[in-house]
Amino acid sequence: MIGIIIPLIQEASVFKIKKNATKRPIQISDNLLLFVSGVGMKNAANAIEQLAPKVSHLISWGTAAGLSSHLKAGDLLLPDLILDKNGIEYATDSNFKIQMVKLLPNNLAYESGSLCESENILKDANEKEVFVNKFNAIGCDMESATLAKLANQKGISFNALRVVSDDYTTQIPKSVYLSINEDGDFSIGNFFVQLIRKPRDLIQVIRLGKNFKKAKRTMLELKKALLKL
Repeated sequence: MIGIIIPLIQEASVFKIKKNATKRPIQISDNLLLFVSGVGMKNAANAIEQLAPKVSHLISWGTAAGLSSHLKAGDLLLPDLILDKNGIEYATDSNFKIQMVKLLPNNLAYESGSLCESENILKDANEKEVFVNKFNAIGCDMESATLAKLANQKGISFNALRVVSDDYTTQIPKSVYLSINEDGDFSIGNFFVQLIRKPRDLIQVIRLGKNFKKAKRTMLELKKALLKL
């Protein structure tokens, strides 16, 4: 059984998961078990504790910040290494990656390299540059390193399937990152409150929305590939 851990319900939408189906395992096929965890390390750890007894392989699924200037929204990251905040390396399962690549459509390119960890959302190019200089990674997220570490401890093979949603120059407005609540969930209600308080964020929000649509198209292709495993 393969376990797929996804931070946000919006990132799980390609699997048609409803909001009331978060924070618990959901079987979506004979060999795929999905868990919408919430954002961040604590939620990632909780998800893996629930999935570990049921699975032989784990996947960190979702979006990532692009740390390379040539990456754009919708680009697929299949990292060979996961780096935690201290630079400790965790290798991904090369055999699983080979399987996935064979199942991807020919027009869907991917990037390898390293995926690094951040404890917070990287809000702009200046914050991303700090991580580029520190890790020399192609992308960054908040969950994969925790999942890779715990999978390693439990003897479970691991991969990350992440798609760039915000490229190197994208700015994340306050109305977005302040709308993630204490449980690691994105609150639509809080988002509209924040947007009313700072309507100038709307331009960046529209850009993020367009970028997420591009990321979602790639996720749909990934879903098709996973269902063939």
